Amino acid sequence: MNYGKYNRLVLFLVLPLCFSDCHREGNRKEDVPEKEEAFSLLYPEKQLPQQTEMAFAGAIPASDARISEIYLYLDLQAFHYRRRQKDCPSGKSCVTRTDSGALSFIQGTPFDPHALVWGLEGDSTNRQYFLIRSEEEIEWLTHDLKRIEGASAPILRRQAIERESDLP
Repeated sequence: MNYGKYNRLVLFLVLPLCFSDCHREGNRKEDVPEKEEAFSLLYPEKQLPQQTEMAFAGAIPASDARISEIYLYLDLQAFHYRRRQKDCPSGKSCVTRTDSGALSFIQGTPFDPHALVWGLEGDSTNRQYFLIRSEEEIEWLTHDLKRIEGASAPILRRQAIERESDLP
């Protein structure tokens, strides 16, 4: 018997199958990043902002019919914040105070396990939390990471960054 003919025949039949399977395997590996990219686009609001520093401002209703105007600067590289808060009680003069401290990042809240939250940790008694709604808006949360009940959610909107020399 001449096994050489059979060996050549097997080589001609098996090698193309092997190459076609390898080609399909390569395609499967290329599909994975596309799927991961598509998945990350499902929840664009759940991604952290890419900037290294941001600022937000807005008016937040407070007790005793007063309004608090807040300017909040976030240094996302150093995980540090600076806040300027102007309280204006009705019928009295406004008082401005500033503080700063550590900026923390929390994932998940009682109402959304995928939510992203910034925590302002000035000291152990004065912590505030802000839900990242988008790169343009953050929402003030309660101390137990729940939404504040009321007519409208207290929202801070993105602002131009004020430099150190501009802050009081």
